[in-house]
Amino acid sequence: MALCAHREMMRNTINQTRLQLKTFGKKVALLDDAMTSDMSALLGMVMQNDGKAMAAKAGWEGETRLAEAFRWSRFGDMEDLFAMLAEDL
Repeated sequence: MALCAHREMMRNTINQTRLQLKTFGKKVALLDDAMTSDMSALLGMVMQNDGKAMAAKAGWEGETRLAEAFRWSRFGDMEDLFAMLAEDL
């Protein structure tokens, strides 16, 4: 899986999720395991779950149906703020 090639980025994402869970007094063993070993099981599960949710949203039936959505993101969640504050060069 290509996502596993981005090892440090995924480790950072997994660790941030672990820290957020800790804030709520929770932990997920699969996240802890992914920090010290192969993360492909975790990432595969996440991608499978996302693919099934996207297929359901598209109205596709069946357990084996998967879909992928593409989105364009600029400035993360701050695009509206930047659009409001930006000045022409």
